[in-house]
Amino acid sequence: MEQGITFEQVQKAMLHLRDQDERVSRRNVRSITGGGMSTVHKLMRMVEEQESLQNDLFAKEMSDSFLTAFKKEIAVQTKALTEKYEHQVESFQKREQELIEELTDLETKANTFEKKLESLTASTNKDRQQAEKDLAVARESICRLENWVTGYMTERKDIDKVLETVRAENVSRQCNIESLQMTVEKQRSHIDQLTQSLSDSRKELAAAEKKAAVAQQKLADLKDTLAKAT
Repeated sequence: MEQGITFEQVQKAMLHLRDQDERVSRRNVRSITGGGMSTVHKLMRMVEEQESLQNDLFAKEMSDSFLTAFKKEIAVQTKALTEKYEHQVESFQKREQELIEELTDLETKANTFEKKLESLTASTNKDRQQAEKDLAVARESICRLENWVTGYMTERKDIDKVLETVRAENVSRQCNIESLQMTVEKQRSHIDQLTQSLSDSRKELAAAEKKAAVAQQKLADLKDTLAKAT
């Protein structure tokens, strides 16, 4: 831990600045002694108060013995205050170091979280890009499907029209078939009638042929009889 500055260091720094004809400011003193600005400010006020008292004493022409005793008393008080302030400075520095360590730890955690956030962001962006690609593919597939459905519906309408035509033709053909079937039935009935008539005619022809054969036999017998008679 950094050692705190003392009253004497600040006093010497102020004297040095005066010797160099430079401005005795808190910033200039601190550039020589180091330390915190609040500590430099307090010690400079103590030095200025001591110098003010000394100037007052010299102005009143006090005795050397009194001045010596007074200086000793001031030195004792200054030392006590310096030790007090040094202790406070040390406490402040310790606390500052603790805060720095806490800040460093927080910065480390922040860096870790930042890296995780970057990784998560990159992963999210990658997933989003992949999702966008998948969505584009899905949209294209849907578009193709819609086109296919539209084409199918158009084809289906054409097919339905053809089916209606075919059904109408089938109905017409069925009617024609039924009409032909009726005609065939009529023809079959007529054929059956003709067949029956032919059968009857054959029977009548057979009977007539039989009668003709009998008549022919009778005629032959008659011829024989006539021949014998002559």
